[in-house]
Amino acid sequence: MRKGFYIVVLCLLSYVAVAQPKAYVRRNTFLLGEQTELIYEVKGVKKTDKLSFIPKQKKITGAKGVEIIGEFQDTLIPSGKVFTWQGSYTITAWDSGRVTIPETTILVNDSVLQLNALNLFIKTPKIKEEKGLYDIKEGFEEVPSSTSLFFQKYWGWIVGGLLLILGIILYFKFRKKKEKKAPEITLSLKEATIKEIDALFEKRLWEHEGLKEHYFQLSLILRTYLGKRYTLSLMDKTSYQIEVLLGQLNLHHSLQTEINLMLNQADLVKFAKSSPDITEVTRSIQRAKDIVTKTSKFGE
Repeated sequence: MRKGFYIVVLCLLSYVAVAQPKAYVRRNTFLLGEQTELIYEVKGVKKTDKLSFIPKQKKITGAKGVEIIGEFQDTLIPSGKVFTWQGSYTITAWDSGRVTIPETTILVNDSVLQLNALNLFIKTPKIKEEKGLYDIKEGFEEVPSSTSLFFQKYWGWIVGGLLLILGIILYFKFRKKKEKKAPEITLSLKEATIKEIDALFEKRLWEHEGLKEHYFQLSLILRTYLGKRYTLSLMDKTSYQIEVLLGQLNLHHSLQTEINLMLNQADLVKFAKSSPDITEVTRSIQRAKDIVTKTSKFGE
């Protein structure tokens, strides 16, 4: 029995030596609105110990009228081969009288340690009758915003940068006015149509199973050109109707024949599954260009 008693006593002594929790305040008596520091402390902490303490945010549960100001701060203070853990709040109180801050806990490794309760005594400031009630003035200084601080520090660079950007904009603006505009090249009806025919030939649609599409596009270009040249609506007309309309214009017989041949050849490829070879395709391109050249007015 005596041996067991000694073992228990040694365990308790070692526990006290290893972990000594304590809670206290810098001042436990102060006026309404004044501030003091609430400190939680555990002495004899090893560097390898794992501490877990959940701090409160704005208020301490059970301590009516006590308000936490700022964030919870904690630190390890070396003390020989061990450390002292300290965690602290800055607090104030808005209710007079006695206020009790309840006990709380901290986890050290697998042990739950109790941090003692505290009593605060809050006094109401004395009011002089001739002056009446006054506000408690606290020594706070208004901190400018981060944006304001940035402009205060770099305003010279900002103004210089803006002036530089403005100068570049004005430079290019006046330079652009001085530059002569490149003359716009307007193609004549003849030139524009021949350019379209050449572009169609460059696509070489017939090499990609697009022979019908090639002749359809060639017929469309020719119809558009003739419609503009003679002020006719030919897009919704059949080849025969176009032949009749052009026949009323007293065109040269050979020219009329070439136009009819071109339109009929396109119809054969589109509807009769005619398959002209590359030689004929090239010849039809040249024939279309000849028709445009022969029907164009001088200077167009």
